[in-house]
Amino acid sequence: MKWKFTYNENENILKKKQEQLIHIDNQLKKKNIHHKNSKNNNMSSTNSNKNLSNIHIQTLKTQIDMINDNIANDTQMYDEKIQQLENNINSAQNDIEFLNSQIEEIKKNIENISLDIKKMRRQKKKNKFSS
Repeated sequence: MKWKFTYNENENILKKKQEQLIHIDNQLKKKNIHHKNSKNNNMSSTNSNKNLSNIHIQTLKTQIDMINDNIANDTQMYDEKIQQLENNINSAQNDIEFLNSQIEEIKKNIENISLDIKKMRRQKKKNKFSS
């Protein structure tokens, strides 16, 4: 009888231990699943961050390309304006040279007219004294 009691007691202890082990096993499985989910979430988050980073990089590259295109267009426009200004400067210089030559011609004409007037006055005086 004592043996049976001890046997039953040991069996109860074993059942309790077995239940505890099952409970611990279930907790470990839950923790393992939680850990796997966390790991998957982290990987998913990392991949999502990588995708966001790639999108950011692509967006920045596109913006840089647009800026470079704008710079190229502006440079071409400025080069055309510079060429136009240089042409205007050359034209103005030619106009100045022409006007300077005209001024010189006018000065010569004025000088000749002045000389002619002086000659005519002398001639007039001569004619006045001769008559």
